[in-house]
Amino acid sequence: MQFAFLRFFLICYNPIMTERPGRRNDYPVRHELDDFSLSPSIEIFPTPTIGERLLKLYSGRDVKVSITSSAEQEIEDTLNLARLLASNGFKVVPHIAAREITDENHLNEISSQLLDLNIDELFLIRGEGEPIGRYRTSAQIINSLGNLGIRFNSIGIGGYPEGLEGMTDQGLNKAIATRKELAQRAGSRLHIVTQMCFDEEKIAHYIANIDETFGVPVTVGLPVTEQNSKLHEIATRCGVGDSKDVLLDRPDEEYSPLKFANKVLVASSERLPAGFHIYTFNRLIKARQLVTQI
Repeated sequence: MQFAFLRFFLICYNPIMTERPGRRNDYPVRHELDDFSLSPSIEIFPTPTIGERLLKLYSGRDVKVSITSSAEQEIEDTLNLARLLASNGFKVVPHIAAREITDENHLNEISSQLLDLNIDELFLIRGEGEPIGRYRTSAQIINSLGNLGIRFNSIGIGGYPEGLEGMTDQGLNKAIATRKELAQRAGSRLHIVTQMCFDEEKIAHYIANIDETFGVPVTVGLPVTEQNSKLHEIATRCGVGDSKDVLLDRPDEEYSPLKFANKVLVASSERLPAGFHIYTFNRLIKARQLVTQI
Protein backbone atom coordinates (compact mmCIF):
# COMPACT_ATOMS: atom_id res chain seq x y z
CA MET A 1 0.00 0.00 0.00
CA GLN A 2 3.04 2.26 0.30
CA PHE A 3 2.65 3.48 -3.26
CA ALA A 4 -1.10 3.11 -3.70
CA PHE A 5 -1.36 6.90 -3.75
CA LEU A 6 0.68 6.88 -6.97
CA ARG A 7 -2.33 5.53 -8.86
CA PHE A 8 -4.61 8.14 -7.27
CA PHE A 9 -2.08 10.84 -8.14
CA LEU A 10 -1.96 9.83 -11.80
CA ILE A 11 -5.72 9.39 -12.15
CA CYS A 12 -6.58 12.75 -10.62
CA TYR A 13 -3.76 14.97 -11.79
CA ASN A 14 -2.14 13.57 -14.92
CA PRO A 15 -1.88 16.37 -17.48
CA ILE A 16 -2.92 14.10 -20.35
CA MET A 17 -6.18 13.28 -18.59
CA THR A 18 -7.08 16.68 -17.20
CA GLU A 19 -6.63 20.20 -18.44
CA ARG A 20 -5.74 22.88 -15.93
CA PRO A 21 -5.89 26.65 -16.43
CA GLY A 22 -2.68 28.15 -17.71
CA ARG A 23 -1.38 24.92 -19.27
CA ARG A 24 -0.39 24.78 -22.88
CA ASN A 25 -2.23 21.88 -24.55
CA ASP A 26 -1.40 21.44 -28.22
CA TYR A 27 -2.19 17.73 -28.02
CA PRO A 28 -5.63 16.20 -27.47
CA VAL A 29 -6.76 16.06 -23.85
CA ARG A 30 -7.97 12.62 -22.81
CA HIS A 31 -10.64 12.15 -20.20
CA GLU A 32 -11.18 8.40 -20.07
CA LEU A 33 -9.06 6.10 -17.97
CA ASP A 34 -8.82 3.59 -20.82
CA ASP A 35 -6.80 6.17 -22.75
CA PHE A 36 -4.07 6.29 -20.14
CA SER A 37 -2.54 3.11 -18.78
CA LEU A 38 -1.57 3.36 -15.15
CA SER A 39 0.73 0.42 -15.79
CA PRO A 40 4.04 1.59 -17.19
CA SER A 41 5.30 0.45 -20.56
CA ILE A 42 8.31 -1.85 -20.63
CA GLU A 43 11.30 -1.96 -22.95
CA ILE A 44 13.02 -5.14 -24.11
CA PHE A 45 15.68 -6.02 -26.65
CA PRO A 46 15.34 -8.90 -29.11
CA THR A 47 16.87 -12.28 -28.20
CA PRO A 48 15.94 -15.77 -29.39
CA THR A 49 13.93 -16.48 -26.20
CA ILE A 50 12.59 -13.12 -25.03
CA GLY A 51 9.30 -13.39 -26.92
CA GLU A 52 8.30 -16.72 -25.42
CA ARG A 53 9.42 -15.60 -21.97
CA LEU A 54 7.23 -12.52 -22.25
CA LEU A 55 4.22 -14.53 -23.41
CA LYS A 56 4.49 -16.71 -20.31
CA LEU A 57 4.56 -13.75 -17.91
CA TYR A 58 2.02 -11.39 -19.44
CA SER A 59 -1.24 -11.44 -21.27
CA GLY A 60 -1.52 -9.12 -24.24
CA ARG A 61 -3.66 -6.58 -22.38
CA ASP A 62 -1.30 -6.33 -19.43
CA VAL A 63 1.43 -4.07 -20.74
CA LYS A 64 2.71 -2.03 -23.66
CA VAL A 65 6.02 -3.39 -24.97
CA SER A 66 8.70 -1.29 -26.60
CA ILE A 67 11.24 -3.26 -28.67
CA THR A 68 14.69 -1.81 -29.18
CA SER A 69 16.85 -1.67 -32.27
CA SER A 70 20.64 -1.45 -32.22
CA ALA A 71 23.74 -1.97 -34.32
CA GLU A 72 24.18 -5.41 -32.73
CA GLN A 73 20.79 -6.52 -34.05
CA GLU A 74 19.23 -6.71 -37.49
CA ILE A 75 16.12 -4.61 -38.01
CA GLU A 76 14.35 -7.89 -38.82
CA ASP A 77 15.00 -9.03 -35.23
CA THR A 78 12.93 -6.09 -34.00
CA LEU A 79 10.23 -6.63 -36.60
CA ASN A 80 9.96 -10.39 -36.03
CA LEU A 81 9.52 -9.89 -32.29
CA ALA A 82 6.96 -7.16 -32.97
CA ARG A 83 5.00 -9.59 -35.18
CA LEU A 84 5.02 -12.29 -32.51
CA LEU A 85 3.83 -10.00 -29.72
CA ALA A 86 1.29 -8.09 -31.81
CA SER A 87 -0.25 -11.34 -33.03
CA ASN A 88 -0.69 -12.32 -29.38
CA GLY A 89 -2.57 -9.16 -28.50
CA PHE A 90 0.21 -6.97 -27.15
CA LYS A 91 0.39 -3.23 -27.73
CA VAL A 92 3.79 -3.03 -29.43
CA VAL A 93 6.11 -0.09 -30.08
CA PRO A 94 9.02 -1.04 -32.34
CA HIS A 95 12.14 1.10 -32.37
CA ILE A 96 13.19 2.07 -35.87
CA ALA A 97 16.75 3.29 -36.43
CA ALA A 98 16.98 5.82 -39.25
CA ARG A 99 20.43 4.63 -40.31
CA GLU A 100 19.12 1.09 -40.87
CA ILE A 101 16.54 2.19 -43.45
CA THR A 102 17.76 2.20 -47.04
CA ASP A 103 15.19 4.37 -48.81
CA GLU A 104 11.51 5.31 -49.02
CA ASN A 105 10.59 1.93 -50.49
CA HIS A 106 12.17 0.18 -47.49
CA LEU A 107 10.40 2.57 -45.11
CA ASN A 108 7.09 2.03 -46.89
CA GLU A 109 7.49 -1.76 -46.73
CA ILE A 110 8.25 -1.75 -42.99
CA SER A 111 5.44 0.70 -42.24
CA SER A 112 2.92 -1.35 -44.21
CA GLN A 113 3.87 -4.50 -42.30
CA LEU A 114 3.46 -2.75 -38.96
CA LEU A 115 0.17 -1.07 -39.82
CA ASP A 116 -1.21 -4.40 -41.07
CA LEU A 117 -0.50 -5.73 -37.54
CA ASN A 118 -2.43 -2.76 -36.05
CA ILE A 119 0.82 -1.32 -34.72
CA ASP A 120 0.14 2.42 -34.73
CA GLU A 121 3.06 3.72 -32.69
CA LEU A 122 6.77 4.00 -33.49
CA PHE A 123 9.80 5.04 -31.51
CA LEU A 124 12.43 6.60 -33.73
CA ILE A 125 16.15 6.80 -33.08
CA ARG A 126 19.07 7.96 -35.17
CA GLY A 127 20.93 4.66 -34.95
CA GLU A 128 24.64 3.95 -34.75
CA GLY A 129 27.44 3.88 -37.29
CA GLU A 130 27.27 4.92 -40.91
CA PRO A 131 23.84 4.88 -42.56
CA ILE A 132 23.12 2.07 -45.00
CA GLY A 133 20.97 4.37 -47.13
CA ARG A 134 19.71 7.93 -47.39
CA TYR A 135 18.57 8.46 -43.79
CA ARG A 136 20.75 9.85 -41.03
CA THR A 137 18.21 11.23 -38.52
CA SER A 138 14.77 10.46 -37.15
CA ALA A 139 13.56 13.81 -38.53
CA GLN A 140 14.24 12.57 -42.07
CA ILE A 141 12.19 9.43 -41.35
CA ILE A 142 9.25 11.49 -40.07
CA ASN A 143 9.48 13.75 -43.10
CA SER A 144 9.33 10.75 -45.44
CA LEU A 145 6.35 9.29 -43.57
CA GLY A 146 4.53 12.54 -44.28
CA ASN A 147 5.59 12.56 -47.92
CA LEU A 148 4.44 8.96 -48.36
CA GLY A 149 1.11 9.61 -46.66
CA ILE A 150 1.87 6.98 -43.99
CA ARG A 151 0.18 7.80 -40.69
CA PHE A 152 1.09 6.38 -37.31
CA ASN A 153 -1.00 7.59 -34.41
CA SER A 154 2.02 8.36 -32.25
CA ILE A 155 5.75 8.81 -32.78
CA GLY A 156 8.17 8.72 -29.88
CA ILE A 157 11.65 10.17 -29.59
CA GLY A 158 14.23 10.21 -26.81
CA GLY A 159 14.54 12.98 -24.24
CA TYR A 160 17.58 13.99 -22.23
CA PRO A 161 17.02 15.68 -18.85
CA GLU A 162 20.80 16.01 -18.43
CA GLY A 163 21.48 17.04 -22.00
CA LEU A 164 23.23 15.07 -24.72
CA GLU A 165 26.95 15.03 -25.34
CA GLY A 166 27.84 16.94 -28.48
CA MET A 167 24.62 18.97 -28.55
CA THR A 168 23.69 22.27 -26.94
CA ASP A 169 20.35 22.82 -25.20
CA GLN A 170 19.40 25.07 -28.10
CA GLY A 171 20.24 22.29 -30.54
CA LEU A 172 18.16 19.77 -28.62
CA ASN A 173 15.20 22.16 -28.48
CA LYS A 174 15.48 22.83 -32.21
CA ALA A 175 15.49 19.06 -32.83
CA ILE A 176 12.27 18.62 -30.83
CA ALA A 177 10.59 21.56 -32.58
CA THR A 178 11.51 20.15 -36.00
CA ARG A 179 10.22 16.68 -35.16
CA LYS A 180 7.00 18.00 -33.69
CA GLU A 181 6.29 20.05 -36.81
CA LEU A 182 7.06 17.11 -39.11
CA ALA A 183 4.98 14.71 -36.99
CA GLN A 184 1.99 17.05 -37.11
CA ARG A 185 2.34 17.29 -40.88
CA ALA A 186 2.37 13.49 -41.03
CA GLY A 187 -0.79 13.35 -38.89
CA SER A 188 1.02 11.88 -35.89
CA ARG A 189 1.30 12.90 -32.27
CA LEU A 190 4.84 13.34 -30.93
CA HIS A 191 5.81 12.18 -27.46
CA ILE A 192 9.09 11.91 -25.55
CA VAL A 193 10.52 9.12 -23.42
CA THR A 194 13.42 10.20 -21.23
CA GLN A 195 16.77 8.54 -20.97
CA MET A 196 17.64 7.22 -17.51
CA CYS A 197 18.26 10.01 -15.04
CA PHE A 198 18.66 9.72 -11.27
CA ASP A 199 17.91 13.32 -10.32
CA GLU A 200 14.18 13.95 -9.85
CA GLU A 201 14.63 17.75 -9.92
CA LYS A 202 16.32 17.63 -13.31
CA ILE A 203 13.50 15.44 -14.61
CA ALA A 204 10.86 17.81 -13.22
CA HIS A 205 12.62 20.80 -14.82
CA TYR A 206 12.82 18.95 -18.12
CA ILE A 207 9.12 18.04 -18.10
CA ALA A 208 8.16 21.64 -17.32
CA ASN A 209 10.43 23.02 -20.05
CA ILE A 210 9.11 20.62 -22.69
CA ASP A 211 5.52 21.30 -21.69
CA GLU A 212 5.91 25.08 -21.70
CA THR A 213 7.93 25.22 -24.91
CA PHE A 214 6.38 22.49 -27.04
CA GLY A 215 3.30 21.07 -25.32
CA VAL A 216 4.67 17.56 -25.88
CA PRO A 217 3.97 14.82 -23.29
CA VAL A 218 6.97 13.31 -21.52
CA THR A 219 7.15 9.75 -20.21
CA VAL A 220 9.87 9.13 -17.61
CA GLY A 221 12.23 6.20 -18.13
CA LEU A 222 12.99 4.09 -15.05
CA PRO A 223 15.45 1.19 -14.88
CA VAL A 224 14.46 -1.94 -12.98
CA THR A 225 15.92 -2.62 -9.55
CA GLU A 226 19.59 -3.51 -9.81
CA GLN A 227 22.71 -3.40 -7.67
CA ASN A 228 23.94 0.19 -7.57
CA SER A 229 27.36 -0.63 -8.98
CA LYS A 230 25.89 -2.63 -11.86
CA LEU A 231 23.29 0.03 -12.62
CA HIS A 232 26.03 2.69 -12.60
CA GLU A 233 27.96 0.62 -15.13
CA ILE A 234 24.91 0.30 -17.39
CA ALA A 235 24.13 4.01 -17.05
CA THR A 236 27.69 4.89 -18.00
CA ARG A 237 27.49 2.76 -21.15
CA CYS A 238 24.20 4.48 -22.04
CA GLY A 239 25.71 7.95 -21.70
CA VAL A 240 23.73 9.02 -18.63
CA GLY A 241 24.99 12.26 -17.06
CA ASP A 242 26.35 13.03 -13.62
CA SER A 243 23.15 12.00 -11.85
CA LYS A 244 24.28 8.37 -12.09
CA ASP A 245 27.00 9.07 -9.54
CA VAL A 246 24.40 9.12 -6.76
CA LEU A 247 24.37 5.34 -7.15
CA LEU A 248 27.95 5.20 -5.92
CA ASP A 249 27.63 8.03 -3.41
CA ARG A 250 25.02 6.03 -1.49
CA PRO A 251 26.28 2.43 -1.59
CA ASP A 252 24.12 1.38 1.36
CA GLU A 253 20.92 2.77 -0.19
CA GLU A 254 19.81 0.46 -2.99
CA TYR A 255 18.14 2.15 -5.93
CA SER A 256 14.38 1.63 -5.88
CA PRO A 257 12.39 2.54 -9.01
CA LEU A 258 9.22 2.78 -6.91
CA LYS A 259 10.73 5.25 -4.49
CA PHE A 260 12.23 7.22 -7.35
CA ALA A 261 8.91 7.33 -9.18
CA ASN A 262 7.42 8.81 -6.02
CA LYS A 263 10.17 11.46 -5.90
CA VAL A 264 9.56 12.34 -9.55
CA LEU A 265 5.83 12.81 -8.96
CA VAL A 266 6.44 15.05 -5.95
CA ALA A 267 9.09 17.13 -7.73
CA SER A 268 6.97 17.51 -10.89
CA SER A 269 3.61 18.03 -9.20
CA GLU A 270 2.94 21.21 -11.22
CA ARG A 271 3.45 19.38 -14.52
CA LEU A 272 3.32 15.63 -14.16
CA PRO A 273 4.86 13.09 -16.53
CA ALA A 274 2.61 11.30 -18.99
CA GLY A 275 3.58 8.02 -17.36
CA PHE A 276 6.53 5.74 -16.68
CA HIS A 277 8.58 3.53 -18.97
CA ILE A 278 10.64 0.67 -17.54
CA TYR A 279 14.04 -0.18 -18.94
CA THR A 280 13.99 -3.90 -18.16
CA PHE A 281 17.40 -5.03 -19.50
CA ASN A 282 15.29 -8.14 -20.26
CA ARG A 283 14.88 -8.80 -16.52
CA LEU A 284 11.24 -9.67 -17.04
CA ILE A 285 10.42 -10.99 -13.57
CA LYS A 286 11.74 -7.81 -11.93
CA ALA A 287 9.86 -5.73 -14.46
CA ARG A 288 6.67 -7.71 -13.85
CA GLN A 289 6.91 -7.03 -10.12
CA LEU A 290 7.38 -3.32 -10.78
CA VAL A 291 4.48 -3.13 -13.26
CA THR A 292 2.12 -4.68 -10.72
CA GLN A 293 3.27 -2.34 -7.93
CA ILE A 294 3.06 1.01 -9.70
